Amino acid sequence: MIHRNYLATENDVRTMIDSLRLADAVAHTQPLAGVVEERLFLPQGPLSDEQIEQWARQTGRTTYHPTSTCTMGPDPERSVVDPQLRVHGTSRLRVIDASIMPLIVSGNTNAAATMIGEKGADLVLADHT
Repeated sequence: MIHRNYLATENDVRTMIDSLRLADAVAHTQPLAGVVEERLFLPQGPLSDEQIEQWARQTGRTTYHPTSTCTMGPDPERSVVDPQLRVHGTSRLRVIDASIMPLIVSGNTNAAATMIGEKGADLVLADHT
């Protein structure tokens, strides 16, 4: 089971509230206000910080490709896979996807995931040639 810990810290909550207020304000300024037919980000307001937090907790979801759930490193006590992407404590099993990233990239994960796949394929081929 993956526990994403969304809004787990006060900083997370404050950042979410400020971001939602900003996104909502931008969506309702010109030239966007002329094409926005309903409130895109928040229910009709004005809303308190507590109401925005409650709304975010009820409606929030992942909108990106989760990464970094399968730590890579040499120490089996602190990581899942070794630098060759082999799962510690098993034989002939590798993880070759975005989960081995130590941190999520700042842009779309597609290019990074493709690179990991290419490198993983090279590692598998090297072991079998």
